[in-house]
Amino acid sequence: MDTILSIVEKILGLLWRILSKTGSFFSSPKIEIPTQKVAYGRTHNKQFALFVRVRFRNESERDFLVRSLQAEYHGVWHDPLENLPSYVSLLGKDGWQVSSFSGEETIMKAPQIPRMNVVERVALFYLPDPGKELPETLEFTVKVTFSFGKSRVIRAKAGKQ
Repeated sequence: MDTILSIVEKILGLLWRILSKTGSFFSSPKIEIPTQKVAYGRTHNKQFALFVRVRFRNESERDFLVRSLQAEYHGVWHDPLENLPSYVSLLGKDGWQVSSFSGEETIMKAPQIPRMNVVERVALFYLPDPGKELPETLEFTVKVTFSFGKSRVIRAKAGKQ
């Protein structure tokens, strides 16, 4: 009887080790939106826009590819602009907010999330005009869909907390 229990314990231990390794292999990257790296306001051409820097934490032993990144605002999903300059200037409630970045940081030009790494990607979304007054805070949702159909969703807020 002790021999059978010993064999079962070894088999279960082996299965646990295999599952823990494959679980990290297949788990999609975690996402964060640092609030200090979000801006919203009007562009130079008066378009209302949201600038987001998304942090991806890939603890997997394989690379992931971002198939899509969308922002939901007032119940409508928006796709990011495809071509961004090397900086974004937005006139918000507290004046101009300027964010500079390299082309390799944009989600459209660099959709790959390297294995065992933490990287940030940027996106700019044009949103429906809120009217003459900008909101004090902007609540939105970001949805990231990775290769193999896995998705992550995160709620975020910009402006006065």
